[in-house]
Amino acid sequence: MARHGQEDIATQLVAHLSRAFCRSRRWFPKWNDETLPHLSEEQRNSLSCPFQEEEIRLVIFSAEGNKAPGPDGFTFWFFQTFWTLVKADILQVFTELQSGRPGLGRLNASLFTLIPKRSGVSDVNEYRPICLVNVCYRIVSKVLATRMKKVSADLIEEAQTAFIPGRNLQDGYLVAQEIITTLTKDRRSGVALKLEFEKAYDSVHRDFLYQVLAQHGFEEQWVMILQRCMETGHGSVLLNGSPHEFFPLDRGLRQGDPLSPILFIYVVKALCRMCKVAMRGGWYNGLASTSSGHRVALVQYADDTLMRFEAMEADARAARFITFCFELVSGLSLNWSKSVLLAVNVPEPQRQVLARIVGCEVRDFPARVLGLPLSSSKRKTGTPE
Repeated sequence: MARHGQEDIATQLVAHLSRAFCRSRRWFPKWNDETLPHLSEEQRNSLSCPFQEEEIRLVIFSAEGNKAPGPDGFTFWFFQTFWTLVKADILQVFTELQSGRPGLGRLNASLFTLIPKRSGVSDVNEYRPICLVNVCYRIVSKVLATRMKKVSADLIEEAQTAFIPGRNLQDGYLVAQEIITTLTKDRRSGVALKLEFEKAYDSVHRDFLYQVLAQHGFEEQWVMILQRCMETGHGSVLLNGSPHEFFPLDRGLRQGDPLSPILFIYVVKALCRMCKVAMRGGWYNGLASTSSGHRVALVQYADDTLMRFEAMEADARAARFITFCFELVSGLSLNWSKSVLLAVNVPEPQRQVLARIVGCEVRDFPARVLGLPLSSSKRKTGTPE
């Protein structure tokens, strides 16, 4: 009886995740930004050059050896210990990937383990699906992600502080705290809109990601390699230690895939670009940073996003329109019931008006932003959660 109950649960979980990762059939408008920075010829060559044994070996030996294995049961420890025996096979995988030959699909399997977002959950939507990816594929993904990170600092806005070498979580937080503290001290008004994405990685529209990469000057061969990594993926639910039926992963990015964080940054950067276009057009205002004098529209740490604007109804409407446009092209959805509006030196009636325009609730300081406590008064900088 218990076995039948477990099978029923597994069937429901497979059906739920199959729907979640099924390619959306709705129409997505194309997004075009001719002002995006481009890769240099040298950077393109660094991506397209043949994969070297040493860069692959460094990725394998820098990984934690006994992390959770994927469907094949192997860990990094196995590849580290028997590197001389498996080296030729691993190098062959990279050769086939770069030459465009099929074959990655059989390595690109994942096991989904469901992590509850809070205690006492009963709805499957309240679980976060985390992927346990085959280590052989993870090696490929880590090498690709390492190459991408090396060229991304010149392409990703400074407002994004996640996963880019040389940037730190606290960079964006300090800018946000500086602006809020200055507004309080100078008795000026301003608004911070903390955005909460709903199932951010899972809902990414992949064609939009490919468009963004192409507009940055990534060569077709490189985009095809990334596409092969995403489009050949398939997953199964891990329930009580046992995998169940496999299903294709036709949408989004997998949490647990080393490539996903850097690729997700290219998706959410579009929101920053849209804010900049609106600011140049004069129909959206950020808030001035006292250190640089520039007006700052938002700060981001991966999907953790804080928009800032003047406490005016026109700016609130512009913020709502910008986020709507971003949702439309990217496939991501904002959870407005969890997003909050934070205001400095703004009367309560006006705060409520602004909150109604953007469609979220008002919250008072202090608030946790980018994992740190943001306050309208002087306080010591906190530590990341």
